Amino acid sequence: TPPYEIPLRLVGSEMCIRDRIQQGRLKLRKPVLEADAVPVALHELDAVLLPLVSFDGLGGRLGMGGGFYDRYFADTETRPWMIGVAYSVQESLEPLPTQPWDIPLDAVVTESGHRIFDRATSHQH
Repeated sequence: TPPYEIPLRLVGSEMCIRDRIQQGRLKLRKPVLEADAVPVALHELDAVLLPLVSFDGLGGRLGMGGGFYDRYFADTETRPWMIGVAYSVQESLEPLPTQPWDIPLDAVVTESGHRIFDRATSHQH
């Protein structure tokens, strides 16, 4: 959960213990990307972990407000599972406000467990 960095692009590569790590924004450690790193094709992704500011019981989510994930995963036919990562205290008891372009969560994982949301009853778009 915050503070975190939103990647400028998603890159597909395996990480191992020998990979170089650098200090990024807010003193967070991140892997060093190779100059020839290629963005991941949407059809190659099964799931994406999204850091959350808040989430609700319908799969609504609140991030940092940049819209990065909504733009990157706008093609809902090839969209991977969107799995939010948060603490249980970040759950809003009221539905969060949504916009037509907001992509809802398919699931959320907290320190208390996990929940899978029904796409048919999640926030409509």
